[in-house]
Amino acid sequence: MNASVCEARVPTMRSRAGRSHGMRFTRLPSCLPASFLVLMCCFAQAAIAQGLLYNCGGGAGVGGPPTYLTGEPVYLIMCRSGVPDGPYLGTVSLTTSDPTIVVPAPYTFTLADNRQFTTSFGTYWSAYHDFGFAVVFKAPGRRIIDYSFTTGGGAPGYSSAFDVTVVGSVTAIPTLADMSLLLTAMLVVLVGWSGLVSGRCRTRTLR
Repeated sequence: MNASVCEARVPTMRSRAGRSHGMRFTRLPSCLPASFLVLMCCFAQAAIAQGLLYNCGGGAGVGGPPTYLTGEPVYLIMCRSGVPDGPYLGTVSLTTSDPTIVVPAPYTFTLADNRQFTTSFGTYWSAYHDFGFAVVFKAPGRRIIDYSFTTGGGAPGYSSAFDVTVVGSVTAIPTLADMSLLLTAMLVVLVGWSGLVSGRCRTRTLR
């Protein structure tokens, strides 16, 4: 029967008599392409959930639409940037009409929360507060949290919202041990496909 196999040519050492033993064929696993696809799926699955929610820099999570796990506390950071006339001492409030979401109480920024930055456009203040693991999503689905900042430091009031997706399965996320195995598998795949061995795929007849 005919089967597609991948082989690598590995030259052998010459004998002391100077005779060459020729070329020896070492077969590489034919399942490398399938392994690579499974590996990529596993990494995509591992990256599905996040543990950080923030508005700093206009972001809400990392790497696209944020996704979170049901029942897992989420770390919350809130920022008020670009304040022109001194430190921002206003209040940030997070609210929701969704009974499946737990949010922290309003917070009033202090002088210690502020940092001053000087740019070519002038001097500005940015206020930053770390709420810790203060948000919990109790049910899967699309969830919305509204937040607002009061006026302060010459900056007007500001409001926006977090629009996130919550998934229900905790077991879908691989452990660190799983990730180590996946990294090892990726290394094997890359070595098998790289030019570290002069391999070529061909069709041969197996008896």
